Amino acid sequence: MSRNKHIRPDDVDAIVNIIRGWSEEKISWNLVCEQSKLILGYRPGRQGLSAHKAILMAFQARKTGLKQGPPPNVALPSSLAAAAHRLNAKDAEIRELKTRLAQLNQQFVVWLYNTRGRLTMEQLNRPLPLIDRSHTG
Repeated sequence: MSRNKHIRPDDVDAIVNIIRGWSEEKISWNLVCEQSKLILGYRPGRQGLSAHKAILMAFQARKTGLKQGPPPNVALPSSLAAAAHRLNAKDAEIRELKTRLAQLNQQFVVWLYNTRGRLTMEQLNRPLPLIDRSHTG
């Protein structure tokens, strides 16, 4: 096994797509490493893959999804046109959510810049105060 090889961003995206499309009942780092060999040309280690946040998050999300079981049965579309319509609607929703995510990321950058020097990381990470809902005031 080759060690300390750099995994390019395109390879990270491809590995994330493998994880997202995982169809087996169980997922493990060992199995992901084996599948990653097809993309990278060598079998990476778990540490090498999990060092990439996108891969780690995809793995954790897929593992959680598999533990929760299969999604409830959704009625199949009656025709290819209906299926295409459903896919187009999902694609539009994904584009909308990606745009919203980019907006939120930009807002976060603005907030981060504006708080730099004024707040410490401890202050930024302080949990929200609990709300006492027992009073009807």
